[in-house]
Amino acid sequence: MLKVTTVIVTYNGSRWIDRCLRQLSESTYPCSIIVVDNASTDDTIKLITSFTHPVELIRSAENLGFGRGNNLGIQKAIENGSDYIFLLNQDAYVAPDCIEKLLDAMQKNPTYGIMSPMQLAPNGIDPDRAFKKYMGKQTGNILPVRFVNAAAWMIPKVVFNTVGLFHPVFQHYGEDNHYASRVQFHGYTVGILTAAQVIHDRPQEIAHPRNLLLRQIKTIPLYTLLDIRKPFWIAKILAKQKLNRIIKKLGTTNVQENELIAQQKVWFDEKLSEIKCIRAETRRKLHIPINQK
Repeated sequence: MLKVTTVIVTYNGSRWIDRCLRQLSESTYPCSIIVVDNASTDDTIKLITSFTHPVELIRSAENLGFGRGNNLGIQKAIENGSDYIFLLNQDAYVAPDCIEKLLDAMQKNPTYGIMSPMQLAPNGIDPDRAFKKYMGKQTGNILPVRFVNAAAWMIPKVVFNTVGLFHPVFQHYGEDNHYASRVQFHGYTVGILTAAQVIHDRPQEIAHPRNLLLRQIKTIPLYTLLDIRKPFWIAKILAKQKLNRIIKKLGTTNVQENELIAQQKVWFDEKLSEIKCIRAETRRKLHIPINQK
C-alpha cells in the first residue's frame, strides 16, 4: 500500500485546525499527518497535541513562512518513507474520498507532478472565488493548468527528488507559483482533479485593490524573473513590465510604499547575479533523495 503523508503548516490556526485534522482522520485512504507550526501564539499547539488521531508535530521557534515550513514537513515525510506528499492549508478541509481520488488519478496519470482537488468556498458548493480563474473554461475530469494555488497539492516523492523543495527566496506568497513553473520545466504537468474536493475556508470577498497590488509587487516580478520555462532575457523583460504595470496602478504612493517599490527594483539593478544563480540551481535535476541532499 502506498504511503501518503499530509503536511500542514500552521500559524495561529486555532480557528481551523481541529476541523482540518478531524476531516483528514476520516479520509477513506489512510494517511500520516505532519504539522509544522510556525511559532503560533494562540491555542493551535494545544489543539494539535490533544487531537486523538496520531499527528507528528514539528515546532519551529520562528515563523518560517509557507515554503520553508513546508520544506521541513516534506523532508520528514520522505525520511518516513512516504510515496506521496499532500500539502494542505490549515484552513482547508478534505472530503472523505479526496485523497483516495487524487492518489488513484496520479497513479493512472504519472506525467502529473502536482494535482489539486477542486477548492470550494466555505459553503461547500461554489468554487472558491480565486480558484475559478485557474480552471478557465475547461471541462473534464482532469484539467491541465499552468498554475493552481497550493492550498491542496498532491505531489509524488519522485517530483521532490527531481525538482527539489520550495526556494527560500520567497517569504510568503509566490512560492507556489515558482514551484509550479519548476515542476513544468522538468517535464511534469500541473492539474486539477474535478472529482476530488476540499473546502477552502477563507473570505470570498475581493481583497482591497491597493492591498492586493502591494502584495503582488512583492511576488509577481520575482517569480517572473525566476520562471525557468522562459529564457532569462524574456523573463527579465516580462518581470520589469509587470513591475511597472503594478506601480502605475498604485498611482500616488507614500513613503512606506516607495520603500517597497525600491526593494523590488533592487532585483533588477543589483541582484541579477543572484537571480541567475537561482535560475541555474532550479534548472538542474537532482535525481537524489531530498533527505540525502
